[in-house]
Amino acid sequence: MCYFYLNTFIKVKVMILYGNAPIPIDIRDHDHAISYDDYIFSTNGIYKKYKYHFYEMTLGPQALAYHYNGIDFLVQEKQDVMDKSKIITSIPFKHYYVQRKIYKFDIHEQITWVHELDNDVFSRDYFITSIPLYDAMEILSSFFHKKV
Repeated sequence: MCYFYLNTFIKVKVMILYGNAPIPIDIRDHDHAISYDDYIFSTNGIYKKYKYHFYEMTLGPQALAYHYNGIDFLVQEKQDVMDKSKIITSIPFKHYYVQRKIYKFDIHEQITWVHELDNDVFSRDYFITSIPLYDAMEILSSFFHKKV
């Protein structure tokens, strides 16, 4: 499980939810935060840039599948983590360099919509939340069906 601590030292579980329904709005039409990341994808693993170096990413386990209100959800209970003890000293020969632009927008008090755009071509959307799973699926189902 992925946890983070609030200022009151309460342990909160964070989940990542993917849905197969089309999103009815464009995230760029709303007030959003933008960040940038650099990645190297190779046969040896995935590496993320932090400051001036690339570190290996430890990927989360398999996602669990749920079906709710006509929408299929994949739930990943652990986020991918950068392992700062595994630095790469040279760029692998066969690799893909990806510049990722990340948009974040809060659709609910505790649900954040994340839109990632790789090299300004490939995109993916997912949601980060810390509320119980079925509450999150109910809110996201309403969001997908334009009820929010």
